[in-house]
Amino acid sequence: MPWWMSRLRRVSAVSVRVLATVLGAGAFGAGVFDSFVLQPLSWRIEPRGLGVALGLLGLLVSLGGAPLLFLLLTRRLRHRPAAFGVGPDAGFTVATASRYPAATGVLLLMAAGTQVLAERVPDTDQVRPTALFGSAWASGALAVTLAGLGLAYIWLLRYRLTLTPDGITAHTMLGSCRVPWAQLGPGGPLVPGRRARTMPVRYRRSDGRTRTLRLSPYYLAVDPAFLAPVIRHYGEQPQHRARIGTCQELERLQAGFAAWHGTPDHRPTALAAASES
Repeated sequence: MPWWMSRLRRVSAVSVRVLATVLGAGAFGAGVFDSFVLQPLSWRIEPRGLGVALGLLGLLVSLGGAPLLFLLLTRRLRHRPAAFGVGPDAGFTVATASRYPAATGVLLLMAAGTQVLAERVPDTDQVRPTALFGSAWASGALAVTLAGLGLAYIWLLRYRLTLTPDGITAHTMLGSCRVPWAQLGPGGPLVPGRRARTMPVRYRRSDGRTRTLRLSPYYLAVDPAFLAPVIRHYGEQPQHRARIGTCQELERLQAGFAAWHGTPDHRPTALAAASES
């Protein structure tokens, strides 16, 4: 394994964002390069079928190369830890996962590059920026919007979770939602599937109405198979809530999770039983 790939185990969130920005800019430039250089070049290749095939190949490489390269270089980061940040005042904290928001940003920057439209000059093999009425402004505005969203996903997106003795709080760019432990619904949340986009946490408000806090496993830097039973554990075991935020409590949870994860049926009560041993 190359040295630069082995070091990705210890790569920082800033490094991932820088990598995503560089590759996203490359994807944007590749889209423009394909429209103004590769496609006109394919028109000059004979036979015609070969030119079309090479043009399609260039389109696939220029658009898909950067996102695939980003996923390849950061593939070690797809395995998130069964751990929390520890702080006596802050409780257990879960930071924003850097890989998946950054990958979304690369895709958006790639899409922005495809909006820089070009048209063939009649009776030539040359291209020029599209001159159709309204298209240049519309495509330009869409390209700027997509590029802005891509950079926002890479650098500005924040999705954080906090577990305290009082409850669980999800922090997003749009605000925060706090759920006291006593209001959690029984038996949940369940461990999400590998491709699940959300992990629903159901709770009952003080007025008796049931609501759902939908956590996004892709945006949290913690193993969802660890997070789900921990939330359920504190909902069902109030005697352990006072120790939230201590190293000893985290070690107890990790020991319980290891035993729970090793059971063939992942029984809901195994975490509590193992962690008390």
